[in-house]
Amino acid sequence: MNNIIGYIISGIIICLLIIISIFNILKKRDISNENKINIGNISLDFMKENFIYMFIMIVLVIFGLCIEIIFIPRKVAQISNKSSNMKPNNMNFFQQILKNNTVPYILLSIIIAWLLITTIQYITETITSYLDPKLSNKLTTEINRTILNSNNNNIDSGQIISRSNRLISNVGQYTKTAKIIAPCIGAIIIFNIYLYIINYKLGIVMTIGSCLSIFYIYYNYNNIQNLTNKESSNFHKKAEFLNDIVRNKEHITLNNDQENYLKNNIINNENYEKSQTKLLLTEKTQSFVATIISIITVTIILYVLFNEIKNKQMKPLIFGSLVIALL
Repeated sequence: MNNIIGYIISGIIICLLIIISIFNILKKRDISNENKINIGNISLDFMKENFIYMFIMIVLVIFGLCIEIIFIPRKVAQISNKSSNMKPNNMNFFQQILKNNTVPYILLSIIIAWLLITTIQYITETITSYLDPKLSNKLTTEINRTILNSNNNNIDSGQIISRSNRLISNVGQYTKTAKIIAPCIGAIIIFNIYLYIINYKLGIVMTIGSCLSIFYIYYNYNNIQNLTNKESSNFHKKAEFLNDIVRNKEHITLNNDQENYLKNNIINNENYEKSQTKLLLTEKTQSFVATIISIITVTIILYVLFNEIKNKQMKPLIFGSLVIALL
């Protein structure tokens, strides 16, 4: 009963933290205060419009993660236990391939599991290949709508093109990042629930470690957001300055003002380089700290596992499968 209550509470806590964090990030995400194009609103609308595809992807990813995190490590641990007891006359692969709990049977089940995971990856990638162009088209439509609804009649075409390309590029980066982060978050939730089912002590350690990582990332979000806005602003200044040079090239040449423009160009490039470097270094630092928290969490879990197996509070098969899943 304690185990059931534990993994339900754990799942709820982690899901809520993740949902709240993602919602706030999407809600605040605005590529520029000038063009009033909000990536968060566009993303949420897009997910609502393609709910069925998103739902299918989520179900398939969860199923694939369960196979990868729980089923395969358990089967590998079974092979380790059974291979030590195998005798030479029991080594005929094809005679035992359909016999339950034999090494050939377990190997076949692992192969089938990997085929399932590969098929799931193919299906999800096919769906994303269908959705990515739709998202790009939606962004283009929103950009066109913003331009047409704008009260500003003095629209700079170079500035619009630069900002539009930047917006589409940023959304593409967010999409790629989401494809990596979403399965990781799913794996954390599934494995945390699985640990509560196996041993509530392990579940508590995993929950604390996951919450610390999420709190740390969420706490540093505003800093990342400010650096992103500054980097984006410097990018626009650089692009708009280049556009200004192209439009006023003849005027610059007549006034022999090339050196001043080159100096200003160098300043703009250096500002953009500094802001981009600071953003990248901050992101890497955040990732490094989150990884350290994860390593500490895994270390504590392994320590608890060792004590449980030493005190014979856990079966060797479960111990082996958990170690394989963790590492």
